[in-house]
Amino acid sequence: SVFAGNIALRPLLEVTLDVSGRPFTVFAAHWKSKAGDDDSTDIRSAQERTLYARILALESATPCAAYIACGDFNQTRDEFTLMSDSGIRNCWDDWLSRCESGLAPGPAGSYYYNGAWETIDHFFYPERAASGYEVADFRVVATPPLTGQDRLPARYEVYTGAGYSDHLPLVLVLKRSD
Repeated sequence: SVFAGNIALRPLLEVTLDVSGRPFTVFAAHWKSKAGDDDSTDIRSAQERTLYARILALESATPCAAYIACGDFNQTRDEFTLMSDSGIRNCWDDWLSRCESGLAPGPAGSYYYNGAWETIDHFFYPERAASGYEVADFRVVATPPLTGQDRLPARYEVYTGAGYSDHLPLVLVLKRSD
């Protein structure tokens, strides 16, 4: 286990790929949910500090580094502190306004809870085009069999084996800009 003080953190997966001779780093995370323990906010905060420190280290070692951080972060984009004020882009930044204006089919989140969509699954990526990539497409996959006829996630039920997940998948397509 990885510890931040006396808090045990879930692992942060980091892998660097060779994409046509150029390094591209992928961070994958599944942070603690809000259910259960009283310290879940502290744990997610420590997880964010860990991810942010790894991104800063990558950018320090490789200016204009190409990377993406993705996963189930179990918090909305408004609940991030370091990641939201740092020039790091979030997949929901443009999507939600496009949904509200009718330019994107929605839904306005990947997780449906208590009658509302939440944005707790994320892609983070560098803002500057100097990373060599730009976003060509982003969307929430909200089609059967991943959804029911109500377009809500078809939750997996352990006892029946029916369904898939209580989260809808996200698709982010990157295009090399050079």
